[in-house]
Amino acid sequence: MLEVEHLAVNYHDVSAVEDVSFSIGAGQIVGVIGPNGAGKSTVFKAMLGLIPSSSGSVKYRERSLKRQLRSVAYVPQRTQVDWDFPVM
Repeated sequence: MLEVEHLAVNYHDVSAVEDVSFSIGAGQIVGVIGPNGAGKSTVFKAMLGLIPSSSGSVKYRERSLKRQLRSVAYVPQRTQVDWDFPVM
């Protein structure tokens, strides 16, 4: 269902993510864990085309993910929490 192959991201001359490959089948639940600065958010942003990747491909249902962005949802990481937001 989702295939990431050889994804890499560079910030200027610095390699942020190198050769990330994985696949997730339909119905699978996957968690991405790692220390701060490991590249988790960078991988997701590159997968969605929010930042440029230097190499690799991302396919969703066997087609380029970038051509199907209306079929996916992305909730970005936030550093601030509104503790006064009412929840009932």
